[in-house]
Amino acid sequence: MNIVSQRLYDAVWSFDPDDKKAVAAIKAALGAGADPMAEDRNGRPIAFAAASAESAVPLKLMFEHGLDLNVRGSDGTLLHRAAAFGRIDVIQFLLKRGLAVDVEDQHGRTPLDVARAWKHGADAVPLLTKLTKAALKKSGGRKAEPNGDLAMADVKAALKKAKVKDKAVAGLVDGFFATKNPRSTIAFLTEFARQDDAAMIDVGLTLAAATTAAPTARKVDKLANPTIHIGDLEVTGDADAKLLVVTGDLTVKGKLSNYEGAVIAVGGDVTADAIWSEGPFVVHGDVTVKRAAWAAYNDHAMRIAGTLKVPLLAVIDHAFSAKRVSGKRYDDIAKMPTPHRKAFVKALGPIRALARP
Repeated sequence: MNIVSQRLYDAVWSFDPDDKKAVAAIKAALGAGADPMAEDRNGRPIAFAAASAESAVPLKLMFEHGLDLNVRGSDGTLLHRAAAFGRIDVIQFLLKRGLAVDVEDQHGRTPLDVARAWKHGADAVPLLTKLTKAALKKSGGRKAEPNGDLAMADVKAALKKAKVKDKAVAGLVDGFFATKNPRSTIAFLTEFARQDDAAMIDVGLTLAAATTAAPTARKVDKLANPTIHIGDLEVTGDADAKLLVVTGDLTVKGKLSNYEGAVIAVGGDVTADAIWSEGPFVVHGDVTVKRAAWAAYNDHAMRIAGTLKVPLLAVIDHAFSAKRVSGKRYDDIAKMPTPHRKAFVKALGPIRALARP
């Protein structure tokens, strides 16, 4: 990247739509011959940096200086890049200039697919869902996926039966069925699990029951991450989950854990030697723990639709709900006697909170 193109790059990354000098800096760099397709150290052209800006102005200025808006890079098209960052202003500009809303990148993904896959793209999902559905309807609809095992009509019926009125859920369902992704139950469950919200994950498990995929029983020595399984799953040792969804029963012979940012969702019952959870932890059946369970320190929740059977339970600064709890529960570490503190440590390993005076 030469000096003039570097000036353009810097002006784009520091762009403030309310600063007239920022606009002037971009115009000056372009006027001096800066190349919008010059690549940064990561191999990404400046134009793609502009596509991720909060304002469409940088990209508009490049277009006025001859930039071909149909250029492609490792991020796909400029529309894919804007979608990944939820940049509505940029998306609307590109669509008005003729880019197709359902254009595919080198991996066969549409802008909607990318927006739904990126956390930053959430703001663009409603708009892209609406426009992508309209494009599919105009073109006669999308052909059936060869590996699809989840029908929109079945999910919609399950949604109605469950009396779910949350618009966010309806939007997520609409977006899922408007994408180019295979309409598989595993993809559907992954989508809901990544919402990082116990209530949404709960609904996702309910709706996924509409699948036509046959459940299978599986036994593993070590948990893979992520794991999305339709049927029953048994882990012969410890299971440290990052993203774990099981539609049937989950059996863990050792310690089951999901630390901050990790998800556990189970459609059946859970059996484990011990549990450490910082949530979300969602179970539609009963939970049976041989030694101890600890739910703590997070904004997420442990939601158990059935009964939690456990000798010792600690719920420390954590949202918790269960139909019934069988066992000794502590909500305050200060009230925990020494024998029980030792029992928790023996079952779960060192616990920093218990080491404090």
